[in-house]
Amino acid sequence: MVKRGFRTLAVVAAMSMMLNPSMTVFAETNRVGTEGVWKVEGNKWIFTDGQAQKVKGWVVYKKNWYYLSPEDGSLKTGWLTLNGKSYFLSTESGQFTGRLLSGWQWIDGYCYYFIAEDNARCGELFTGGTTPDGYTVDSAGRWTKDGVAVYENGKGLSSSENAQQVAGADRPIPSGGTGSFGGRSGSGLGGSSRGSGQSSGSSGTQQNASQGKQKEDSANNGGSAKEDDTKKEDAKQEEPKKEGQEDSKTASLVATAQTKLVHTELGNFLSLAFLEGTKEDYTVTVDGTDISSALTNVDDSGQIAKWRATVAHPKKLVISRTSDGKKQEIELEEGKAQAEESKVEVVPGDPQDHPKYLLAQGTATVFDRLLPNNGKDGKERFTPKKSTFTLFEKKTEDPDAIQADFYVKPVVIDAEGNGVGGKGIKAEFSLGTDKEKDWFNGIDQISLLRYEDNTVLNRNLIFKKTDPVSGKHGFVGTLQVPVGQDNMRSRGLYILAIHSKKTEEVITLPIELQSNTRFQVDIAQETMAPKTGERVKFRINGENGESFGNEIKVDDMQVTLEKPSGKKEKLSYIDDYFNFGGNFILYGTSSNKEKTVNTDEAGMYTIKIKYSGYPTLSKQFIVYKGEGQNAEDKQEDAARSSARAAHSGKKADAVSAATSGKTSTHAGKKESGKKGKESVYDGVSSATATGTVNTRVNVVFDYDLLENALVLNEIKALNEDARNVLVWYYGMNFDRFGYLFNEGAKNYYSVEKYMNALKDDETKGGKIRSYSAYRKEAEAAYFNGVSEVQFVLEDGTLGSLSDFKKYKGEDTPSFSGTTIKKGEAIVLHTDNTDYLSKIQGVYTDGSSENQMSYNYPKRVTIDSKKGTITLHRYAFNFLNPATPEVGKHTITLDAGADYKKVDIILTITQEEITEKPTLVGEAAVGKDLTLSLPRNAILRFAGVSLQKGDGEVKTLLDASAGGTSGNDYYVLDKKNDQLIIKAGRFKKAGEYTVFVKVKEQSGTLNTTFKVEEKSATPEEPKEEEEKGLEAPEVKYFEEDRKGYNNRNILSFVPEKTYPKKDVTDYLEKVNKVVVNGVEYEKASYYTVVNRTDATYALHNNNGGGNYSIICLSPSAFEEGENVIEVYAEGYKKLQYQVTLKGKEEADTLAVPEGAEVKEASYGGIYYVSFGRNRKSAEVTAYIAKVKSVSVNGTLYNRINYSGNVYYTEDSFATTDIDGNNGKQNAISISGSKMTGVKDKVIVQAEGYNDLVLSYPSTVSRARRSLLEDLFLEESSVSEEKSEESTEGTETTESAVTMESTETTENAENTAE
Repeated sequence: MVKRGFRTLAVVAAMSMMLNPSMTVFAETNRVGTEGVWKVEGNKWIFTDGQAQKVKGWVVYKKNWYYLSPEDGSLKTGWLTLNGKSYFLSTESGQFTGRLLSGWQWIDGYCYYFIAEDNARCGELFTGGTTPDGYTVDSAGRWTKDGVAVYENGKGLSSSENAQQVAGADRPIPSGGTGSFGGRSGSGLGGSSRGSGQSSGSSGTQQNASQGKQKEDSANNGGSAKEDDTKKEDAKQEEPKKEGQEDSKTASLVATAQTKLVHTELGNFLSLAFLEGTKEDYTVTVDGTDISSALTNVDDSGQIAKWRATVAHPKKLVISRTSDGKKQEIELEEGKAQAEESKVEVVPGDPQDHPKYLLAQGTATVFDRLLPNNGKDGKERFTPKKSTFTLFEKKTEDPDAIQADFYVKPVVIDAEGNGVGGKGIKAEFSLGTDKEKDWFNGIDQISLLRYEDNTVLNRNLIFKKTDPVSGKHGFVGTLQVPVGQDNMRSRGLYILAIHSKKTEEVITLPIELQSNTRFQVDIAQETMAPKTGERVKFRINGENGESFGNEIKVDDMQVTLEKPSGKKEKLSYIDDYFNFGGNFILYGTSSNKEKTVNTDEAGMYTIKIKYSGYPTLSKQFIVYKGEGQNAEDKQEDAARSSARAAHSGKKADAVSAATSGKTSTHAGKKESGKKGKESVYDGVSSATATGTVNTRVNVVFDYDLLENALVLNEIKALNEDARNVLVWYYGMNFDRFGYLFNEGAKNYYSVEKYMNALKDDETKGGKIRSYSAYRKEAEAAYFNGVSEVQFVLEDGTLGSLSDFKKYKGEDTPSFSGTTIKKGEAIVLHTDNTDYLSKIQGVYTDGSSENQMSYNYPKRVTIDSKKGTITLHRYAFNFLNPATPEVGKHTITLDAGADYKKVDIILTITQEEITEKPTLVGEAAVGKDLTLSLPRNAILRFAGVSLQKGDGEVKTLLDASAGGTSGNDYYVLDKKNDQLIIKAGRFKKAGEYTVFVKVKEQSGTLNTTFKVEEKSATPEEPKEEEEKGLEAPEVKYFEEDRKGYNNRNILSFVPEKTYPKKDVTDYLEKVNKVVVNGVEYEKASYYTVVNRTDATYALHNNNGGGNYSIICLSPSAFEEGENVIEVYAEGYKKLQYQVTLKGKEEADTLAVPEGAEVKEASYGGIYYVSFGRNRKSAEVTAYIAKVKSVSVNGTLYNRINYSGNVYYTEDSFATTDIDGNNGKQNAISISGSKMTGVKDKVIVQAEGYNDLVLSYPSTVSRARRSLLEDLFLEESSVSEEKSEESTEGTETTESAVTMESTETTENAENTAE
């Protein structure tokens, strides 16, 4: 175990200042930005809030303080005196005007120190004493030498601003307002990180050229004095130079504090930190040898570079700028080399001549080892994509990345997860270029990811988009995503991963769902009159008694405190506030290192508490003058200590009233999965949260990435990613394990022996051997690798667990034939016949089964002569919903020890359906809706959903799955290529959207239409309908559900009465029947009506053979008033009205006990059986009433013979098992949609509760109404947990309604 602490860390922003001596140091703060926007009034800048009112006093904008005049709200610049304290506000023209300065600053020729700590005294002028870094200032705050203020004429800022730029000013104005998710979606160097669009890394950008002559000593004084332990340069350097004294050929080109020889555990390096530009802009020599070609980047831009030292003691470094010939010389070593070393010639060295990887062993949490590391698109990450670190944000943007501004508000949801007021997620994109519009038009899939770790929660969200329309600032495209979809019913933060088929790339947006629960903040009685310095306790309770303390996750909280002076401070959990016993406690004095006093001012305070998933809570309270007394509560202190030990320190960075920002098609980084809060300063890097289980891990470091992190550590410029990489490195155990290897891992070398060899070279003086030279002399280790490894990624997290064989051996040859159309043969081609002859394993889609071991039928054929690998369809499980035929498939090839195991991506395509459904006829309240679909959409139809306005999206069922009593099902008319949605779905006028899902295609086919009110004026009867004989009288109407019957009867004779001739004559002339506007088709026989929608048939009800009744399918009938119209040749139209009541829940029967799903012994089919109860009469009666079966959302087709289920996809049949004398007592179902992982089987039987079964669990549940979305892949998290919690039992629950079931699910989610 390496026991080693980190160097003192410098903030990246400070690093940026040191690298740019022209930069002024601004008083950056972590306080929350003031809500509002900059505006121009006359020739002055003002700042207005959300109500367009001027803000006065202190404001924070983009982490910087500004002060606005109390008189007119105008931006102040120059010296500012408040309450006897002095501050300085930048007088630079342009975007830095008015910013509060901190640290060392040259102003009007004098050097001043302004307090740099981010606390209540931030930016305050330090006077009359010794500064924190050991320098003396006089009563006016000026730096003194020997009691005299140091003065340099014309140096630094002027205390007066010549002209504040207004017209054409380059101050950034917030787009979309503050308090919004969003900004710009450009990748840049920061990518599309989660949150509010605030940049990470350097705050600095290049300033006006007028400041370019500030000296490096000024920058060092202002930028690094408070961060480093370095002292000011010799006072002589601070004396003004005489005119012409400076050599025109010399200049400050690098930051000397970071340009030096550094010594790390992996060797010696020369680090170079260029003040402007990158390594490509300079020629660099060491002891007269040009080493420019051997420099490699440490950060992404190349502003910091390194050279692997090839000699033990390099002495002189010369940097020359190619653009103007300016030079800078630096002495490197203290000169302890042996005499003969002066004769050693420096060689540049090969920048690629170093180990590629370092394999080490250490410990990690089970969480880090086993859970996948998902990227922002939800895909797993295994290896680092780069070996440099992002230290500085750049204004230049990647021209290849899709850039799009966006804006999206949070959505308030109810207890069931539906948007309050029918609202859903609405994201607006500003599309400034044709490329961006093409990207938007190509959006075909939106996935829902968990915010914390990018786990996919729902791979295919229903959405709709509008065509881009021209607006004030260009084209705007709108995406609408209904809430309440699977795994999208709980409050909190989520990520939308948006895929466009135009680029095959994914961008991400953060979204927030807020609970409609309302909390009230009240001051606790015991702290009703707090004095300065005292803590304040608040009671926070929900409107219905919800407990605030139990409802929240403190990791996601943001708490801000506005003081009477107008300053706003962002508070830290545990240090500044705590939740205990249902109370929210604001501490008077923070427990942070600075011991900041939170309630130090007397007057009115405002505290705002924002938790992801809830609206902001706000409370005003008064703190009075006086001596504060803080009583201690031992229980509270104990809870606070425990929370401090376990708290991860993670804060939500995307919690606000809305979200606007910039998103990018280029991948961003994943948050660290490490849960412990390591103590990096004392080298104890293996600390983890209480109760965490550790396990051994084989960790691979990219050698260059690790070297760069070590260099940044030595020059005090670590960012969080580099720090996390070193946390893993210093946590490794190199005792007898630590190996270097290159691509292919043919040979391994001990890292300790290699480094000892280099140290021997260093102690002898002279040259330091290269890695290639060492390998020629050294013996490879007797080591053959490991089975599984995890790479340390560029953000310091562990990649997903992977097979080491994928990195060991020769590279595999390339293959053609990896993209085919559906139905084409799967044949891979290569010219490397030797490789084909050594293949010993072929695996598909992550399966552990070697497809080469199957010969009957043969699944893989390898022909070395032809250079082909042919995979037959049997090698893939295309019936698995997770791996449908159309899409991407993984073919893994294992050719033994000589070659790496490789994953080949096979892409199977088919023609995409783009034609939208079209409305046939009118859309009116109380009438069926008919949509025309393209023929291929009918053939690949997978389901349909309906949304009214922006409200809940409801999954529709056909009559066999959902019944006909509500007249709210759909009919797929394959004969006419039409989709019919029954009238029961259209009880109110308004806008509706239909989402049609088709198999093997992302997204849905959508159409939006308006349903009109019924016409108030009844239609005039047609003249022919009023002519002819009177129709006989209807005697009664009956709903017949006896036995196998499922029909309604319109009888023209009383019960137990034979028909007269006039009734029979009339019925024989009937040629048309209409029910509630739906025209019925005449069936050939009355039993057809029982199972066929919208049909009628003539029959007799009392024997005798003469027609007396009309049998009607119940499909068009609905609860309430119904109208039946009968037309007969030679007769007037008959119109009959009947009122139907809703069916009571008690009408349904309980499913027999013991229901379970079992796989047949010969595989391929499954059975729904009833265990010991299988031979009972009640099971036989139940099976006789079975009408539908669905598996994982796919509705199966019923066939007559159970023996054909094995050969027929998506089919079921009732059957008898275990010798039940021909009495059917089970259901045989095809395994085509079974996955073996939490499969869900739903059985519906006429007159019984719905039966919901899971497999492999034996749990069964019964309910009347279905919640499952029939074509979304993901199931509800709450349902999965419910099934897991009851695994191993055999129960059949009582029937429940849809409303109560959804409420229960949401309650389970909330409890989590």
